[in-house]
Amino acid sequence: FLAVAYTFTDTEDKVTGLKLIRRPDHKFSANANYIFLEDGNINLEFIYFGTREVNGFGWPASRVELDSYYLVNARASWQLNENFQIFGRVKNLFDEEYEEILGYGTPGINAYAGVKSTF
Repeated sequence: FLAVAYTFTDTEDKVTGLKLIRRPDHKFSANANYIFLEDGNINLEFIYFGTREVNGFGWPASRVELDSYYLVNARASWQLNENFQIFGRVKNLFDEEYEEILGYGTPGINAYAGVKSTF
């Protein structure tokens, strides 16, 4: 299956008239999932976050615009039998450097793998 979503957000602080912080005007995502040989599953996810304003450093805090960024994530699993499944995922596949909050780092590429058992 393929799922696509787009969000346009137009915000305003009712007191100051400024845009609300940390909310991108544009956000887009696409997710593709493929089931193969009845027991395997592959999933690819693309997420785009548009520019957004945040509070800068100093007093009084001034507004700063953070760059837009995109993330690509991948997941796969294989059902070995009715009791065991192996799985793995890679987040931030292309090692995108980005900030969600000014001055706070975010993880680069990272991977996880495991075995799930149910009885």
